[in-house]
Amino acid sequence: MKKSLISITIALTLLLTSCNVPVAGNTTVQNETDEPEITSGAIVTTAPPVTSEASHSLNELRDMIGEFKKTGDHRSIYETALKLIELDPADTDSYILAINALVAMSNLNRDEINRLLSLGVDNAGDVQALSEWAKHYQPECSVSMPFIPDCTSPDEINTVGISTGNMTNAAKYNGWWVGGLLTWQGDWVYFTRPDEDFAMYKMRSDTSEYQSIGEEHGYCVNVIGDWIYYVNYYDENKAYKIHTDGSEKTKLTDDDCSFLSVSGEWMFYHNGNDNGCLYKLKTDGSGKTKLVDKTVMFACVADGYVYYTEKSMDSSLYRISIDGGNPEVYIGLGTAFIQTYSIWNDWIYFFDANEPYSVRRVRTDGTDCEVPMPFHQSISTLNISEGKLFCSFWYDKHYEEDGFYIGEEIVVFDVETLEKLYHIPADTEPICTGPDGWIYYLKHSENLAWYAMDKDGREYKVE
Repeated sequence: MKKSLISITIALTLLLTSCNVPVAGNTTVQNETDEPEITSGAIVTTAPPVTSEASHSLNELRDMIGEFKKTGDHRSIYETALKLIELDPADTDSYILAINALVAMSNLNRDEINRLLSLGVDNAGDVQALSEWAKHYQPECSVSMPFIPDCTSPDEINTVGISTGNMTNAAKYNGWWVGGLLTWQGDWVYFTRPDEDFAMYKMRSDTSEYQSIGEEHGYCVNVIGDWIYYVNYYDENKAYKIHTDGSEKTKLTDDDCSFLSVSGEWMFYHNGNDNGCLYKLKTDGSGKTKLVDKTVMFACVADGYVYYTEKSMDSSLYRISIDGGNPEVYIGLGTAFIQTYSIWNDWIYFFDANEPYSVRRVRTDGTDCEVPMPFHQSISTLNISEGKLFCSFWYDKHYEEDGFYIGEEIVVFDVETLEKLYHIPADTEPICTGPDGWIYYLKHSENLAWYAMDKDGREYKVE
């Protein structure tokens, strides 16, 4: 019994001190860069020494506690109960008195936190900073904070949630193709970390202001306006949406989704509950419609069409209007496996994973199929941003666990002149584009850690 009570006291003390702030009237100022400290108004976790002046009999101490209860002096009750425990460690009531006093002081602290947060919502110059403080330090003590959008300028707001290049720069994890690892809107980048069970994060394009998006885990990350649309990794691949600050989480369908992409008020995805057929669904969860009655792969929406391949021996690239109708066949080059493609200036750039020695392209209207870039090395992936073609090459047949090649070097070309601009070593499979010429990629040699590269070829680790 003694050990149990002492364990309870320690556990409660550790729990409640996580909610410590000064109570009303305390003027202690905390440096904004420091973590919260225990102040003179916070809970005390060790007993004060018993001095000659404070030495009392057990009955005198109990009488003192009775007086403190009348005035609501929980701190004095707590400290006096600790003296009782010191004088008589077998007295169970003293432990309960100390614990109850801690709970009462914690409730007062929590109420004061909520009062200050509410006051700050109405008056503080940077409400977002208050919201971030509450999220990181006192999530159980916070009031409802107002939603503050990441982007406010209409010019920054996406109309499509993710690019074709970022969606189809997929990788195999546990035997499944996972796409949509990163997207962006304005100067914000939203992404998922395969090394953390697809935990979702956001940051500025230069990797600053790195922060989690609630406690969400997902992929196929799309952003339009104030909402992130994604496939929930922990809910059997159901489609969800959540505010960009991690609030207002909402399930949209019970379908098993993959390669989810969003345009306007419509989402498009492979439906695992219907043999991987292509479906669309409104962003409020209504209007579910089948678009293609065949198993599809690597689907993504762009410019009013959904592009996809079929799971068959003929891996041509198709597209269908977002309004439905008959699919249109585009690339008839006898390709065996089109995995990654990127649309840029009315051209679709791609490569055949079974013949990976050239970048091919075809116009989005289906004409002018050509091979503008033959290489002597094998390509593992490609993407395009702001007139630059990013290719990952492999040289020594470095296999990934699933049998697909991992690149050893990222080479950057001018997409029009084919001039080689620069290159960096990077053992990566996906390459994703971001704002202002930034790209982002995973390093397999570092347990799938994210890296970023600016438009001048400088590399930064994301952490």
